[in-house]
Amino acid sequence: MNVDTLTPEQTVTDCFQVFRRPVFHYVAGILRDRSEAEDVTQEAFLRLFGQLLSGDEIHNLRSWLFQVSHNLAIEHRRRTGIVQQLETDWRHDIASHEPDMEQILASQGRSRNVRKALCRLSGQERRAFQLRAEGYRYREIASKLSVGISSVENYIGRAIRKIQFELENGSGT
Repeated sequence: MNVDTLTPEQTVTDCFQVFRRPVFHYVAGILRDRSEAEDVTQEAFLRLFGQLLSGDEIHNLRSWLFQVSHNLAIEHRRRTGIVQQLETDWRHDIASHEPDMEQILASQGRSRNVRKALCRLSGQERRAFQLRAEGYRYREIASKLSVGISSVENYIGRAIRKIQFELENGSGT
């Protein structure tokens, strides 16, 4: 494929036809979720389009696509794993029928830190994080917030980092 003579749109269209399935299968192997793999695969091709529009030269499109797809999939697993862990923690706190005083105090402290962290999020970060915690996919969140998928990734990533910081440093201000 000679990309020097093609527009970015033509290049991405051609690459999509050739590499969509292999990239999807690779990402699906990492994520173990077809729907999430579709989102990540789509994001990889959007990133390719952005890269080509910016005029950056890509010497090996296949290699570039798989590397970006790999990085997006790993980042996605990291982010969704944290969201799922927070949900599990919250559900466990709620489901505990007879906690002892130490559990109550620890739970109250954790809940206070989470509430404090949520207050420190921007409106977009909070809304994107809440939608993701409710089970919405990145594409659906992007549609609801009228932003691009990469913006959703940024909002959720920042939200997770802020929440993690607050949970790890909760005793501070």
